[in-house]
Amino acid sequence: IGTVVIYNQLNYIHSMNIGFNKEQVLILENTNGLNGRTGDFRNELLKIPGVKNVTITGFMPISGARNTQGYVVTPTFDGKNFNLMDQFLVDENYIPTLQIHLAAGRNFSAQFPSDSGAVIINEAAARILGKGNPINKKIYLIANLNPQKLVPYTVIGVMSNFNFNSLHKQVTPLVLNMQPDNAGMALRINTRDIPNLLGQIKNRWKAMAPAQPFSYYFLEEEFNKQYAAEQHEGDISLIFSALAIFIACLGLFGLVTFAAQQRIREIGIRKVLGADVPDIINLLSKDFVRLIFISILIASPVAWWMMNRWLQDFAYRTTISWWIFVVVGLSALLIALATTIFKTTRAALANPIKSLRVE
Repeated sequence: IGTVVIYNQLNYIHSMNIGFNKEQVLILENTNGLNGRTGDFRNELLKIPGVKNVTITGFMPISGARNTQGYVVTPTFDGKNFNLMDQFLVDENYIPTLQIHLAAGRNFSAQFPSDSGAVIINEAAARILGKGNPINKKIYLIANLNPQKLVPYTVIGVMSNFNFNSLHKQVTPLVLNMQPDNAGMALRINTRDIPNLLGQIKNRWKAMAPAQPFSYYFLEEEFNKQYAAEQHEGDISLIFSALAIFIACLGLFGLVTFAAQQRIREIGIRKVLGADVPDIINLLSKDFVRLIFISILIASPVAWWMMNRWLQDFAYRTTISWWIFVVVGLSALLIALATTIFKTTRAALANPIKSLRVE
């Protein structure tokens, strides 16, 4: 039961909609080593076939930089009415490159110089602004406390919540600011020839930053790394489950052999009196089947309690469905029956004359 729940949760993590497209996103690190030429480098990257879009920022979902700031929704600050929000410094290509869904409003645009004083927030931050349409509302960054300084920003867009942290955590309020950050780049690619693409990117990198090491990773791989511990737990659980079943079957086989040997004369007498093979198999198996049912009744609530506690570590988690207990219980029953029937069939097919001569 535990093994099935672990793998269900891992499957849930990898199949759920996390609010952005993590597939085929290449992250370049330490691009501040380009010495202010990140814009030129981006233009060179867009010339490569297979590179669809590029955004310049070190604030990436899952693994990028993090910056938490205090914001207020009123033009005054009394020291208590602030809200902590994650702040990402991005450009106008961030949302289209990561394919984040805009629920309302618009994206940043280089055609609007006023966007330097604008923000795009997620739905969690929009709830802080209260009811009504948040577009064109003001939020205020607490830039200084002494003397107090609040910097106003206009909300121009609202993103659907996306999981920019691990699924162990709830989505928290997020603010995107259109400000330069040259620490990294994210490339939306569309090609199967990854080695060739990386080679072209590396050549352009060496031409513009020969002294800077070329460092990259794929966003999807980084996402999967977050749950390596859970994957390891699942693999270990699967191995130990298989070992436990094998050992239990050996013990069950020994018990059936012992029970058949103890009742060998009874089996012979019953066959002489007209009992057929299914009757003998049922005679020897029913006690073991009863024990299997008892073990299922004991194990199920214990497994539910343990795995329910394990799932509490995830803010986003699957449910422990009733079918898990049915499928696992039936599997245990079938394995036990296969083990017992093998031995009881041999006992039932034995010559009754030989059985009665045992003593």
